[in-house]
Amino acid sequence: MRLSDGITLQGWVDDNRTVFSGAEAFFIVRDILAVKHTGPYDYVLTGRQFHWLESVKKAYLAGMPLAYILGKEEFYGREFQVSANTLIPRKETEIVVEKAVGFAVSAGCRQILDLCCGCGNIGITMSQLLGANADIFMSDLSFDALLVAEENARRHQVPVLASESDLMGCFALDSFDMVVSNPPYVETDNIKGSLIYEPKLALDGGGDGLELIRRILEQAPGYIRTGGFLVLEFGWQHKPPISDIIKANGRYEIREWIKDYDGNWRGVVLQRINER
Repeated sequence: MRLSDGITLQGWVDDNRTVFSGAEAFFIVRDILAVKHTGPYDYVLTGRQFHWLESVKKAYLAGMPLAYILGKEEFYGREFQVSANTLIPRKETEIVVEKAVGFAVSAGCRQILDLCCGCGNIGITMSQLLGANADIFMSDLSFDALLVAEENARRHQVPVLASESDLMGCFALDSFDMVVSNPPYVETDNIKGSLIYEPKLALDGGGDGLELIRRILEQAPGYIRTGGFLVLEFGWQHKPPISDIIKANGRYEIREWIKDYDGNWRGVVLQRINER
């Protein structure tokens, strides 16, 4: 039997049951959304479940990201709860985490802050990778985002402390050996399409996308110990202006520019030096 929009499901039964069997909701949604099927699965759906999937399909076709529909997203092989108050974790951020962990291990960084933490995917992942060798903190301006981050920390059973803060303002000076941040860096005019469903607070970097990044680069040396690190994610087009800001700041040594899996510039590892 053919469903709405020409989507066909195997084994449709007239008593309002769809015959599928033994698959999780993600795979069911994948098929309903007409993404390529990978095998000859059979499933069973109740009428209520089918109507839910129809509403999922409608929201998805309207542009809502699937992560918000399902309330979860995978990051670094781990599942994280997300909500309308948190940014959806992206694969590009995984390589930023890899670089941060590498520098943290080689330099023996102990106190590490996930700044603008959102759902907590960076801090929680680093906590799991570094284990007892590091104390991980998370902070965000959004209290609602912190609730999600704390729930993710409980689910992943990591001892991460979350604090509501405008950047690093709630912490004492010279608190950290490393600060890692995926701050808002989307230009205001580019918040469109599926991005309208994500929290503007977590996306909007101002007219040029660098408003929060400028603040972080200016404030971070006060909170990072001499020799400590600042690891920043940014947009693919931001390397030249960020390079200029770093040089004008004079309190960092550039240790490494980071490219994402598509070869685009995605972040930078900076080391705090004594002021000149």
